Amino acid sequence: MSTTAPDPGTEPTDPSPRSATEPVERQDAAVPERAAVPDHASTVVVPVANPDTAPELLGLARAVVRKDSGRVIALIVVLGDADAENNLDRISAIRDIVDTVRARDGQIDIEVITRPAASVARGILDTTRDENADMVLLGVQAPTPGEVAVGGVAEQVIRAAECDVLVYRRGRHGKGLEAIEGVVAGVDGSADARVAARLGIILGQGLGKPVELLHVRLPSDTEQQGDLILAMEAEKLEGAESCTRRVVEARTVPQGLRSQVASTKLTVVGFRSIADFAGSRLGDTTRGAMDTLRGPVLAISRPDRTTGVVDRFAQAVRRFRPRLTEAEEQSLVWTARLQATLNTDFVVLCVISAMLATFGLLLDSSAVIIGAMLVAPLMSPIVAIGTALVDGEVRTLRRATITVSVGAFLVAGTAFLIGALVGPDAPTAEMLGRGSPSLIDAGVAAASGVVGGYAGARKGIPAALAGVAIAAALVPPICVFGLGLTLSGRLAIGAGLLFVTNIACIAAASAGVLLWLGVHVNRTGAGRKRYVRFTAPVLVGVLAALFLFGLSGRGPDLGRVQAIVEEEIGAEVVGVDTTGPADSVTVTVRTEGTLSPEAVDAAGQRVSDELRGLVLRLAVQQVMTTGG
Repeated sequence: MSTTAPDPGTEPTDPSPRSATEPVERQDAAVPERAAVPDHASTVVVPVANPDTAPELLGLARAVVRKDSGRVIALIVVLGDADAENNLDRISAIRDIVDTVRARDGQIDIEVITRPAASVARGILDTTRDENADMVLLGVQAPTPGEVAVGGVAEQVIRAAECDVLVYRRGRHGKGLEAIEGVVAGVDGSADARVAARLGIILGQGLGKPVELLHVRLPSDTEQQGDLILAMEAEKLEGAESCTRRVVEARTVPQGLRSQVASTKLTVVGFRSIADFAGSRLGDTTRGAMDTLRGPVLAISRPDRTTGVVDRFAQAVRRFRPRLTEAEEQSLVWTARLQATLNTDFVVLCVISAMLATFGLLLDSSAVIIGAMLVAPLMSPIVAIGTALVDGEVRTLRRATITVSVGAFLVAGTAFLIGALVGPDAPTAEMLGRGSPSLIDAGVAAASGVVGGYAGARKGIPAALAGVAIAAALVPPICVFGLGLTLSGRLAIGAGLLFVTNIACIAAASAGVLLWLGVHVNRTGAGRKRYVRFTAPVLVGVLAALFLFGLSGRGPDLGRVQAIVEEEIGAEVVGVDTTGPADSVTVTVRTEGTLSPEAVDAAGQRVSDELRGLVLRLAVQQVMTTGG
């Protein structure tokens, strides 16, 4: 076993090839060497749930945070108000522990935050993002040999966090930080080990303990190669000059650590992802350390970082993205399956909302139309379409499409029956506004889809908010379509096109939000091919709807025609008819006097100028009063 390293200034010889599982170097050449390793943290979030382990976690956080301006956040996540009331004693005990730790070092700001959340993992992730933390420190229980003690919460946080994640496992002796006599960090030439070594140096400085850099040389490596790797890694690490260095030989890295590291020393290891942390590969360093070492172990996972301006900006943006955990993604998929199902409640609410919206349109009453928005159930299956498009659930996509189609047929059919029974003479202003779609209406639909997708994924947002936003872009247009079938073909075509385009925009926007939140296509191989074959027509349909929607902008804005006639002529408009020539519109007005030819000409000229040469035709209803 070699205990000395060669002079870093000498020209190193080319080491012999290493095995695929133990690479010498895995660092991006575009990233400066020292930029890949961590420095002291600015803000550390420490979720504390067990008063027994809270002092150790807070002590480690104090050791890695900046002494002058750092913050340590002791986070207590409660699952609703009832959980907080049932755990008042636990919360009070944790606060007392925080006060004791805070009193040891007045330079460190320790803040206690109690956060209600839908799940513990979501509370940790949201707090980390809201507080702009650059490190989160989790504690796991000491495992029995052969078992990795990473729980569901730690696994979800590791997968979704955009900052450094530290996982601390207590020593088997059960003693606190006061029993630690030193820090050991293994180095093997990999970027993960380099990150862990730098963290070990920082911990040693914060705890006031000696630090040892340890390289485990495998039987396939030469003695010179082990010395060289240790020397090269020490040269890249800031603060390594104060550390002792040692090279040992063992069949596997965990075996070397277990034989050389005492139970009174803290071992620091690095890992890339949860697969590395809890994988089943024989000889995995992180798993082996967590499983077999008797002393405490601290593992660190660091997201990929680069120094480019664009990459730094992208990383800053990702901090504000509430990325979903795996459990939340699964819950979202299950919810979408339920929302895509056609049932009795959906049918009843569609009919009721259609009745309210149709009466509101006939009465020209915005208040009644808003009431229909609150009842409309179309939000759920459309958001389910967006979820299925992103997650690749072909069956859910098929069911949701059928459900939306049935709902649209029910709403349009109800509006048509009411229109046939009532027999309106002319479209109202509310109907005309939805019979002439524009890009602004598409923007409303897209915004509704964003709200629907975000609220569906974020359980803390009231679902009614998304329902109102989406119903505003769906129920009135399809009711106008049904009423238009009894009044004007052009009105029905415009409203129907608006409805179809709204569905496409809402589904696409909700799918885009879910992609931004981290949901991805859960298909491989043949399943992915089937998914693409099924969704390709859907995407083509979206593009076709948008294209037709753009063409519809050439049609007359009937609401604007009515407004121009009322302003210029001053008579009451009782009807707008588009069944005549394609380039004309007939407006029926009611008046007690005679119309000024100049006012009529002015109205016709404005309609022609503002609506691309549209010809205005007036039908006058003369009102005569009998004497008596």
